[in-house]
This record gives sequence, C-alpha cells and structure tokens, in this order.
Amino acid sequence: MSLSEIQPKRTAHTLFIDFVGYSRLSANSQAAVQIALQNLVYNLPAFQVARSEGQFMLRKTGDGMAIVFFQDIEYPLAAAVALDEVIKHQAAALREQVGANFRLRQGIHSGPVVIVDEDGDGVMDVAGEGINTAQRVMDCGDQGHILVSAAVFHAVAEHEHWKTLLHDLGIVRVKHDELVHLYNLHGVRPDGTMIGFEAIPHKIHESHERAKELAQREEVLERQSQRTTITGYALRAAVLLAALVAVGAVLWSLWSYRATDDIAKVREAIKRREAEKARLKNPTPAPGVVTVATPAPKPLVKSDSVIEANVPNLVGMQRAAAEVALVQIGLTLALSENTPEVINPTVPPNTIVNQSPAAGPQKVKGGVVYVSVAAAGTVAPTPTAPQSTYTGVLIDARSFAQLANQQSAGLFGPDESPLYSAAGITDDELQAVQAVGANPLRLTATLAGPNGVGLSQEDVAKLRALPNEIRAKTVVLRP
Repeated sequence: MSLSEIQPKRTAHTLFIDFVGYSRLSANSQAAVQIALQNLVYNLPAFQVARSEGQFMLRKTGDGMAIVFFQDIEYPLAAAVALDEVIKHQAAALREQVGANFRLRQGIHSGPVVIVDEDGDGVMDVAGEGINTAQRVMDCGDQGHILVSAAVFHAVAEHEHWKTLLHDLGIVRVKHDELVHLYNLHGVRPDGTMIGFEAIPHKIHESHERAKELAQREEVLERQSQRTTITGYALRAAVLLAALVAVGAVLWSLWSYRATDDIAKVREAIKRREAEKARLKNPTPAPGVVTVATPAPKPLVKSDSVIEANVPNLVGMQRAAAEVALVQIGLTLALSENTPEVINPTVPPNTIVNQSPAAGPQKVKGGVVYVSVAAAGTVAPTPTAPQSTYTGVLIDARSFAQLANQQSAGLFGPDESPLYSAAGITDDELQAVQAVGANPLRLTATLAGPNGVGLSQEDVAKLRALPNEIRAKTVVLRP
C-alpha cells in the first residue's frame, strides 16, 4: 500500500510520551533510555491487554514514543498513571540504568487518525490530527505532568474516579495558533503517594499571561480609536460651524449695504457690531462677583518609589475586594511572581492566602502589595492517620528548581515566621521515606525563597501539632 492508498479515518486514543532533557544525554545514556522506556511500556497492564486484542499501534520518536489505542479511551489514562507510579517507585534503579534521572512528561488526546504504509514496505504507520494534537498536549507539560485534552475529559467525565483527578487548566494556544482546552491529571492515592504533578505548567502559565496582555493591549487600542474618531468629528463640526458663521457675516454685510443708501448709517452699524464683538470677547464682570481660580490638587509624590502606609490584612479576602481596599489607601495589588496561585481546597478560588509585605505599618516598595491566591479546582485531601502513628515529616518541594543545589532548607509559614530547619535530600522518594519512617506526615510546599520552603497555614497547623521528636525527623524533597 502506497501513501496515496490511505485507509478510512479511525478514532484513536493516543498517549504521547517524551523524556525530558533527552538531547543533553550522552549517546550511551540515550540508547539506555530508549530500552528502559520500551521495557516499562511493554509491561503496563493496559498495553498488554490492548496488544493481546490487536487494538494498538506503537510509534517510536527517539526521545519518547506514541501509543495509539483503538478500543477503550480509558486505556491511555490507565497506562499513563501506571507508568507514572512505576517511575516514582523505581527512580533509583532507573537512574542507575540510564545514568540520569528518569524524567517523563505525558499527553493524551482522542481524535481521528489514518493508517498508512509510507515506505511501501508493508510496515504500517499512523498519522493525522489525533496523534499531532496528542504531541502538542504533551509539549505543554513539564517533568511529571500528565495532561489530557478536553475530548478525553468529556469522554470520561461520567466516571467519578477520573473526574476527581482531572483539573481544568483552561484554553491554551499551541503550535500553528491552534487552541486546545487542557486538563491536568493529578491527585493523591490512598497510600499517600502522588499521581502526576499538580503545579501549573510553565508554558500554560506563560500562555495565560500573554493572553491577558493581548486583551489589555486590544482594549487600549480600542479606546484610542474611539477617542480619535470623536476628536475627528469634533474638528469637522468646528470647521463647518466657523464656515457657516463667516458666510452669514458676509451675507449680513451685503444685505446691510443694499438695505440703505445712507453711508453714515452703514458705518454706524459696523461700529456697533465691532463694539459688540469686543464686549463679547472681554465681558465686564458683574458687580460684587469675584472670580477665583481653583487650585489644582497636588499630585501624590512617591519618595524613591516607596510609600509608607498601614497595610491591611488581606488574607482571607477575595482578590477583587482586596484590590478595592488597597486603592483606597493609594496602593495597588499584584500576584506574586513565584507563587501566583496556591492549591488550597479549604477556601474558594481567588481567596488571598498569602501577602507581602505583611499587615501593619510598612514601607511598600513601588506601592505594590504582592499576594498569592487560591487556585480554581480542588485536590483530594492528603489522608491523615492518627497523630500517634506518624514517624516523621515528608515535605514535597520538587516544583521549586532553586532548591536543587541547597544542602538544607529552612521552613516558614504564610506569614514568613520561621519554624525550624530541616535536612534537604537529593535522592529519590523511597530513600526519603526510609529516612522519616514508614508512615510520615506528607505535606506540600507552596512557595520557596531565600529563607527556605514555605507551607500553607493548614499544613503549618498540622506540623505544630506534632510532638517535637516527630518534627525533628523532617525531609524536604527537592528537584
């Protein structure tokens, strides 16, 4: 079969896998990655079932692969979750096998494909919108992300198990200006281990910021266009009015000269008109009335771009209400560059969970108060065991790259009050669990900076409720 002999389109459910940082590996490590990834995929239960039924196709892409399922749309979802779990539990062995951390990102899409024999050698390949969009969905993710398209979400939304794990990321502009609605597959297993990666992917965050900037720019251009149009109309009206006045004056003069032969009367009339014009230009003020110019209000002067103000407590307020409260005292509100959004299922979306500077008399640089808000969507709460059964504390801070080379990390709460220092760890999660015991309290870091790792108010309360001997066994997972 040649390329022109294409089979009819079929609906396929494609799982696209990519090894992050593949091009930076040595040739030996790249070959080891390909072998390890193939072995992992071939042992997945969903892959084995589809293979036995002859309902799949596999395309290798050098730094990853595309698995195309033709039967059940849940197969690629189950395969992605199983592959994520295997990589996390076998991280040490895989790193030793390939000579580098085994880091994958995955994308899933359901759409039409065609099966072709491009080279005429009888080896079939798959092409079309379905597999192309799956790759673009994957390209939007970072290490550890499992992203799915809206087509997949709507197909499994009636299944409560998948619905609780899929979190809306909004519409994103991808390659060739194509718009794709994406969802992030992540959550917590009953044993406390994570599925996927809950942080918002960098490309999606940047795409949303660019969309906001474009909308603001278009709004400014629209206002400028409206002002230009109004100004043009006003100028044309003024010119027309002046022309009408001039014509009227000429006609009036001609009529006056023709209406009388008495030159003296004509001259007297002209003098009266000139006097009237002078009076209108310089009107005599009424007796007893004094006109006083109203002084313009003094502009607000910002000394060295710092404003001294009594900053209100914004934590717990909705973002819109907080903006109004700051404007009333001459300040503005902006999202934190490091942590604009924080997953906090205990408060409504857009609720402020952290602010800088803190409430009280402050010198506010640039007049801007930076905040973190609760993100839309919820995450299944981390299961907690009775307090007496915890063996230590395990804090997941792997989404903050700036911690990668630190030997230790301090812990602090939302108000930046220090808690205590904890040993950092660069090894995989299995060794971390061994360090803190078999049943640690699992917490997730919400921000990081020069002072160390920050936790949500809820997690700080959990941490402080533990006995000191438990709190002393603390490990921070870093990238």
